[in-house]
Amino acid sequence: MSELYEETGKVPYGEDSRQYRRTVFLRSSDWSNHRSPDRLFSNLKNLYRSGIARQLQLGVKYVSSIAFITILWNDIILNPLLCTSIPLLKYLPKLGLPSMPFTLSSSALGLLLVFRTNASYQRWLEGQNNIAKIVSELKNILRMTSTWLPPQTPLEFEFESNKGEDEGELIIENIGLKCWTVLRALQCHLRNTSEEEKSFSIHVRNTLGKLDDDDDDNDEGSTVNKLLKSKDRPFWAINDLSSLVQTLANHPYNIDGGRLREMDKSISSITSSVELCTKKIRHPVPLVYTRHTARFLSLWLLLLPLALYDSFDSTSILSRLLLIPTSSLISLFFFGIDELAIQLEEPFGILPLEYNCANIKVISKQALSWYKKR
Repeated sequence: MSELYEETGKVPYGEDSRQYRRTVFLRSSDWSNHRSPDRLFSNLKNLYRSGIARQLQLGVKYVSSIAFITILWNDIILNPLLCTSIPLLKYLPKLGLPSMPFTLSSSALGLLLVFRTNASYQRWLEGQNNIAKIVSELKNILRMTSTWLPPQTPLEFEFESNKGEDEGELIIENIGLKCWTVLRALQCHLRNTSEEEKSFSIHVRNTLGKLDDDDDDNDEGSTVNKLLKSKDRPFWAINDLSSLVQTLANHPYNIDGGRLREMDKSISSITSSVELCTKKIRHPVPLVYTRHTARFLSLWLLLLPLALYDSFDSTSILSRLLLIPTSSLISLFFFGIDELAIQLEEPFGILPLEYNCANIKVISKQALSWYKKR
């Protein structure tokens, strides 16, 4: 996010900022910077760049406005000098609330926010674990294929385009492409945006085009078109991978049934994890819980300036004006806790799925390299 600000001078927030929260630490220096003792002050210094703070500016403005109106009403309109000039003003009530109800209810509000945040974080963690399990099983399939395939399997039909290659290299390359397709189709399925759909179509045509060399690119029966037109793309991609794995029992690969069952177990595990990811998208935290927490929090913060008013020195208008920034900061951090829960509740928009797709491509090349060295 900071790099984007340095480059464009703008800070995205809301839905636009989620794509910049897909953090991956690849180097030890990333963790060193993360643990840096400067982090507390640098985070405060960059508060004005915070996408969360910008997302909450409307709610903070409402709280600040109520604090300003309270000062205006109590210290300006109901000022003793003005009341002497306009006697009717003496009959108007002073704006204020006792602080005791807020003290008593703060623990209940805190518990609601903690449970709400924990539920959202648990969903994020489960989403991350399911994606990691899918990647792990795909790596297992590539490992088993590159290990169990007999080395230097001759091509049944050899043409000018594939001279020097063997059947095993082609099958590992194709399984690598199928594994990538599973992850890429899942990414598009989970995010489900027009931008993601467009990107998915381009990536699939560029990456899987070699599988359709013998077909017309616009052929309805091509691998790419079948995938793009499928109503459940992750399942189609898993089924396509499963079909290719089953061919390994045929000549000249001759992989025995026990080993094929192990590969099929990995595919079954992938199917289960994909369904768990889909469940996270379709079933949010119960709305009755989310809405009650939001109503409680909003009313508590909107009325808070009325309870804080008497805590500031009545002899100085400057002291009274401190009510506005105080209320604003409290509302920013309390609203921020709820906003964090909202952002984490749908984890796949901020999980770095692109990194996993790229990683599978790297692992595919490594599996092919391992097979060639055997």
